[in-house]
Amino acid sequence: MFTQGDRAEHQLRREMLTARLAGSAADYRWHVRRGGSLFWADGVMTPVRDADGALTGYLKILRDITASKLAEDEVRRLATIDVLTGLANRAAFDARRAEMMSFAARSGQLLLLLMIDLDQFKDVNDALGHQAGDLLLQLVAQRLRAVCRESDFVARLGGDEFALIQQNVPSPSTGGLLAEKLLAELSRPFQIGDREIAISASIGIAVCPLDAEAPDLLLKKADLALYHAKEAGRNCYHY
Repeated sequence: MFTQGDRAEHQLRREMLTARLAGSAADYRWHVRRGGSLFWADGVMTPVRDADGALTGYLKILRDITASKLAEDEVRRLATIDVLTGLANRAAFDARRAEMMSFAARSGQLLLLLMIDLDQFKDVNDALGHQAGDLLLQLVAQRLRAVCRESDFVARLGGDEFALIQQNVPSPSTGGLLAEKLLAELSRPFQIGDREIAISASIGIAVCPLDAEAPDLLLKKADLALYHAKEAGRNCYHY
């Protein structure tokens, strides 16, 4: 059976029309078994005609390829996920940044890009080892997600560098308020094994479209702001 959504969109009628006019209609979508469970099928519908060529019905053959579909989806998901933290990775960040900026431009909204860099991460790696460093990055990712809105986009770009995109903000000053929350959250000690680890972060803020309207230029502006934050003594933010 077709799913409820496909039935509402008259998918069966469209397939029958295509099969009648073109000789066959391909089908590659979710279907519903008699028991109600879903399966992904690769199928084809063909018209059935009698000896005189009159249409008497349709024959549809479906092949259950759910396992391969789920495996394909997982490969696609992993291509956009940072495996260590579960956040979006650099590739997903680049694509989403352009998409969100395009939407902001069309809607006349302000968009914030925050670049976040941990200040003492190398010291943790050197003193406690990479396993402790990896755990610290995972804990940092959890705290970033806890501070952000559900609609915010958070990514790990590599190493100890993270990025956050927030759209539909009322004013540029919203970036400073958000940065202060992030700095306060990240300055709380982290529990790594039997040790408490204290770190800080530096944050660079760029505002679209005030600082830049092109995705790459906005990223450069945010990176420059991050550089100034580190030059100013770290554990701070800079526009």
